[in-house]
Amino acid sequence: GGLPTNRTRVVTSEFLKSAMEKAEQLGRPKRLRVQIFDTGAPISFSAAENYLALALGNLLSNAVKHSPEGGLVSITCKPTGKDELLFTVADQGEGIPQVLLEKIFDPFFRVDSARNRVAGGVGIGLSLARAMAALHGGAIKAESSPGKGSQFHLTISQAFS
Repeated sequence: GGLPTNRTRVVTSEFLKSAMEKAEQLGRPKRLRVQIFDTGAPISFSAAENYLALALGNLLSNAVKHSPEGGLVSITCKPTGKDELLFTVADQGEGIPQVLLEKIFDPFFRVDSARNRVAGGVGIGLSLARAMAALHGGAIKAESSPGKGSQFHLTISQAFS
């Protein structure tokens, strides 16, 4: 509640392109493909862009870390019809067991602490993403199938503007 929310006009196409370029840099050593799936005309909305970029950046960083060599990380953004925008980041990684999907947003929680010591991170990225979604009147949730990858869905309210 105490974070300053300096809102600016953000255009989805520019925002996603910037996020994709950063993810491509992270994924270069693993030869990952990062793709934006086109969802139509660009949408202009009001947001605390630096906080929203932090949330999406955390999701993309995790997708890159947990994707296999040569895999695909995708980003989409579309209106939901409820005055919300839905951002989805998907990977082809090892997935997350169903019983842990709610816990992954808890601060300092890591699905496999031994694996994450190698991959890096301290377990606050997803809790920060949840806080940044809430700051924008939205939420975050995950879907995953072990061995098939994960999808993270972040919504923000367009009424936030």
